[in-house]
Amino acid sequence: MGDEIKNNSPEYFGAELESNIEIVRSMFKNDDTVVFRQVTNLYRSDFKCYVIFADGMTDNIAINNNVVRPLTTTQLPAARLSEELISNIVTCGEIAAETLVEKVIRGILKGDTVLFTQGIPGALLLNTKGGSVRSVTEPQTEKNLMGPRDGFTEQMTVNISLLRRRIQTSDLKFELQNIGLRTNTRVCVIYLESIVNKNILEELKRRLEKIDIDAVLDSNYLDECIKDHPYSPFKTIGRTEKPDIAAAKILEGRVVILVDGTPIALTVPYLFVENFQSNDDYYINYIFSTIIRFLRVLGCFLTIVLPAVYIALVNFHHEMIPGLLLINVAKSTANIPLTSVMEVAIMLILFELLRETGVRMPSAVGQALSIVGALVFGQAAISAGIVSNIIVIVMALTGTTTLLVPRMNGAVIVCRILLIIFAGIIGLFGVYFGFMLIFIHLLSIESFGVFYLTGFGASTVQRTKDIFVRLPMWMQKDRPPFVRRDKRRRSNVER
Repeated sequence: MGDEIKNNSPEYFGAELESNIEIVRSMFKNDDTVVFRQVTNLYRSDFKCYVIFADGMTDNIAINNNVVRPLTTTQLPAARLSEELISNIVTCGEIAAETLVEKVIRGILKGDTVLFTQGIPGALLLNTKGGSVRSVTEPQTEKNLMGPRDGFTEQMTVNISLLRRRIQTSDLKFELQNIGLRTNTRVCVIYLESIVNKNILEELKRRLEKIDIDAVLDSNYLDECIKDHPYSPFKTIGRTEKPDIAAAKILEGRVVILVDGTPIALTVPYLFVENFQSNDDYYINYIFSTIIRFLRVLGCFLTIVLPAVYIALVNFHHEMIPGLLLINVAKSTANIPLTSVMEVAIMLILFELLRETGVRMPSAVGQALSIVGALVFGQAAISAGIVSNIIVIVMALTGTTTLLVPRMNGAVIVCRILLIIFAGIIGLFGVYFGFMLIFIHLLSIESFGVFYLTGFGASTVQRTKDIFVRLPMWMQKDRPPFVRRDKRRRSNVER
């Protein structure tokens, strides 16, 4: 649209009404959703104007009551008509005069109503944005036991209001820009000016400005364009549908990115420890939340290492298996025609197929299909002699623990495959070697200049207050170390 405006139309609108309307008609040729309404005044026959808007993008009641009716029924002055239209006649909350063709066309596409008047250069952009939008509901992907249950929607103005209600200070800044040559999608960068790290903010703006892409239909388009280490399976940009989580990140000095048309907000920088954190951790007792967080870490470790350790013990390290258990393992695998690596591969693929099918199906059917499918396929595979009963137990535990860390699903699969390959080649030594490679990779990752493993190995209580444990709120006195040094203190509560 931008190229067409520059190549086929004048740069500015003039004062001739019919010429201006012809320009707009040529821009929206073969588009029947754009409404051109000529309006006449009851008291002045020489008054001519056009109201133009995109049907479905506007509030039709506001157009009728605040634009068309005043123009039709008001006695218009002979002089200073342009000023009177803005100040006294048209009663919209936001009115702007504009002569640039490109900005007027963009206004129509965004839901503004455009008013052209004979003898007045350019047009008036009237804020009448509307249309049907999804109401604020609890996100399906981030359900919580306690705390707020509202979630972001596809409407950016609604999402901004949800954050404003939680952080009511003029220090909260919203910077808007458009990204996408064809979609011209609005993107909002949100931060607290007094505590944000300016280096992180400037780096984010630089990366956003470099994006040259036709369309931005979801926040993941931006994620893949601005993330550090694009070939790494580990996330370096956070994602959330919860306004309370986004507000908490902003208060810690992070930057939130909202994209119009999607309920997913991005947060930067993103640290490794955030994979194990949940919003429920801060709405329940800190002792219980610490126990739950420890279980998530343990579950992440087990889901990555368990299949590889099973392969290593069965194939290379029989002496490390207790005698009675070794006899049972030998009996269960005696009539199995497949190697342990092939057994694990089959069960992993089967689990992922069932999980993906359960996600794509309607919720009630998907849950039943996942449970029944796992039971039926597991029992059938054992009865047919394809896999052993031991491997079914191992893979059931592996699949269950995967659900504890949904944010790391992709990284867990990659790490698990890597360890299985090494374990199948040289046993436990391969598992150790694979862990070394993963750890070295984690050490090399940064998120917008912040060390990915920030907080691990710290020597002070304040540095480890929200890593593997969750200390009480009154003990969490400092913000994360990537915040400006003079703004790291956030609490002075004494007990």
